[in-house]
Amino acid sequence: MPGPDAHRKFIEALGVMAQIEGRSRISGHIMGYLILADGPRSLTQIAGDLQISKASVSTNNRELELLGMVRRVGQIGSRQDMWEIAPRPNEQMLHHLSARFRQNADTLASIAADFDAGDGAACARVQDLGRFYRLSSDFMDTWLTQISATCSAGAEQQEPST
Repeated sequence: MPGPDAHRKFIEALGVMAQIEGRSRISGHIMGYLILADGPRSLTQIAGDLQISKASVSTNNRELELLGMVRRVGQIGSRQDMWEIAPRPNEQMLHHLSARFRQNADTLASIAADFDAGDGAACARVQDLGRFYRLSSDFMDTWLTQISATCSAGAEQQEPST
């Protein structure tokens, strides 16, 4: 892996975090690598620096792109896709988690509506689980709004005045 020891530790830490969250370890390595990169990187550069196959980089980048964590960019004079970390990838992660929880809540509400009247106790437990997902999604949406506002205010304070 590239860079000094702290860079390698950071890249590996993101790999472990991704794996714990149910994504591939390599996707976390790519995230860490692109966060540290000073500009867009090609599949070849990422694969070479992380010592993984271009196919693995391509597969993981497409997954990360769908999650809004990385983005594909072009460069004048190059036919290769270049990849960079998306702006505020942490907020994208929370947004996708909230959407997934909301979808789970909707699915469970639909299933609960199909329960027979005589199956009230089981239906109540399904509804409770659905409420958990809906309340969690609502909480994450509120949390995301607060994080976005705080990060925006912090970025404005860091910009040099002219």
